[in-house]
Amino acid sequence: MITWTAQILPRNSGCVSARRFVNISTSGGILCIALRIGQRAGPARFVAGFAMLEDKKVIAANHAFYAAYRFADFAAMDSIWSKREDVALYGPGGRVISGHRELIEHWRLRLEHLPTPDIQPKRPTVFRTRSCAMVICAEAIDTRVYSATNIFAKEDGRWLLTHHHTSGPSIFRIAGHSAPRTRH
Repeated sequence: MITWTAQILPRNSGCVSARRFVNISTSGGILCIALRIGQRAGPARFVAGFAMLEDKKVIAANHAFYAAYRFADFAAMDSIWSKREDVALYGPGGRVISGHRELIEHWRLRLEHLPTPDIQPKRPTVFRTRSCAMVICAEAIDTRVYSATNIFAKEDGRWLLTHHHTSGPSIFRIAGHSAPRTRH
């Protein structure tokens, strides 16, 4: 059985053991995901446990994206996105931003000059291969809920964002959040 917790620790906290921790650097410290591994398991359980661990890494990368947005942390946002040119963002307003340079400039301007929402990812679901992962989740912003799809590529052992798509309002219903009702 694998359980995990996450917290931001100071950079010099010593949370570095690759066997027990997954680290994601942010400008405010290190997002340290501590893993506690229970009883020994046979090969089938080990493979299932490894798959669950990879899914948790993807979810941690997904949460890091939303934390960088929520706290207007441009350095963290820049480190979350792949440096490839085939990255894209499609927001709820319908604007498509593609190419690494244009996308990072968009985030720099947005995070430096506009108020950031209290955005929270909810109910993430991971679909993953060895080198590509997709997270479908709800984005709760105040009383509104949007649908989001985030696509990650595994590059040098890290899950990096290559595509973010938000549309809304969502059909998700989350405690305290619901999509506005419409009449047909």
